[in-house]
Amino acid sequence: MKGRVDMLAGRQKRTIAFRVFIAMILGTIAGFILEEEAARIKFLGDIFLNLLKMTIVPTIFIIVASAVCRSGHSGELSRTGGKAVIYYLGTTLVAALIGVTVGLVLEPGVGFTFSTAQNSTPLEVTEISGWQHFITNLFPENIIASMAEGNIIHVMIAALMTGFALRQAAQENEAIYTMMEQCSQVVQTLVGYVIALSPIGVFALMAHTAGTYGAAMFGSIGILLLVFYLGCLLHFLFTYALIARLQINIGPFELIKRCHEQVIFTLATTSSVATLPVSIKTAREKFGVRQNIANFCIPLGSQMNKDGNAILLPIVLIFTGNAAGIDFTVIDLALMTGFSILMTLGGGGIPGSGIIKIAVVAQAFNLPLEIVGIAAGIYRLLDMGITTLNCLGDVVIAAAIDADEKRTEMTSTLKMSRGNN
Repeated sequence: MKGRVDMLAGRQKRTIAFRVFIAMILGTIAGFILEEEAARIKFLGDIFLNLLKMTIVPTIFIIVASAVCRSGHSGELSRTGGKAVIYYLGTTLVAALIGVTVGLVLEPGVGFTFSTAQNSTPLEVTEISGWQHFITNLFPENIIASMAEGNIIHVMIAALMTGFALRQAAQENEAIYTMMEQCSQVVQTLVGYVIALSPIGVFALMAHTAGTYGAAMFGSIGILLLVFYLGCLLHFLFTYALIARLQINIGPFELIKRCHEQVIFTLATTSSVATLPVSIKTAREKFGVRQNIANFCIPLGSQMNKDGNAILLPIVLIFTGNAAGIDFTVIDLALMTGFSILMTLGGGGIPGSGIIKIAVVAQAFNLPLEIVGIAAGIYRLLDMGITTLNCLGDVVIAAAIDADEKRTEMTSTLKMSRGNN
């Protein structure tokens, strides 16, 4: 009986993924046919995204607090968190270097000219505050307000502290573990209801995207997109696929096969946080990542892992420099790499997200700020690649950390058994 239930559950999951995939293709075709008229159905996609966003705060709070509460001891949690931070910082550095290299080799922007003068009035952009201000702002003064505003970093900090408190209380009352498990099940059920509506939402979103951009995706702007996506492909092959091969012994095709449902969702939603439930489900069901590690590493990655942004920023700078006839020195390129990493790490504290980041780096290098308007016009297409790469990285890194932890535990067990003998 249990085998039959598992088989039916697996078939249902495959059916949802297949429906979403078909919806994405049909939505794209409908967008090219309907063009601007496709905007009429965008509200269906907006409803779907709103429902996903509705689940974000309770999902993150419950799963992170539950992961901390269920962790064996503080050493285990700090070891896992330390590995995650090292992975995320390391892959971000590689991503920025790939962005600079691809931009230099392929030279996007050559032959393109801006329609306005280079000395146009600069845009007002958000200034980067000092590190003390940045760190201070990591900690919420009113968690209810932070939840209402959707400040994910504040929610994660509050969830971590709540998880530690629950773990301490659970030492005297083990019913707390059961309560947290039941809360997790409620959240997962809620998310399941929303995901069941995903084919409709994905169709509307893809129709609007294809209808908005259409043939305008070609030409110099199309080359910018192609260079960026080539950078994403290289990062996938030489960073994520390499980690997957070394740590969990699977190749790039198997990696994509296991993550195909997640990829479809990220292409449609362009939101790492909105895709969070799908990313956690993929890590647990397709890679066998344990619940406490998936529930801790993937929400952390949704805030720290910005490899797609680290690839995009130097490519946009090189595109702008080539279009404006500016030659970058070696020092400029080194600063570009470092600045791209800084902006991705500090992105959560800068209002306006990706577009503002581009404005900040363009102004920092005294480049024409017209690039901001161009990037804003195609940012949906850029964001599809950014989000997909980031979310793939979240799952791969969680799976790698889980595999490493299992090997460490196995080694410790063998040493203990030999010591007893």
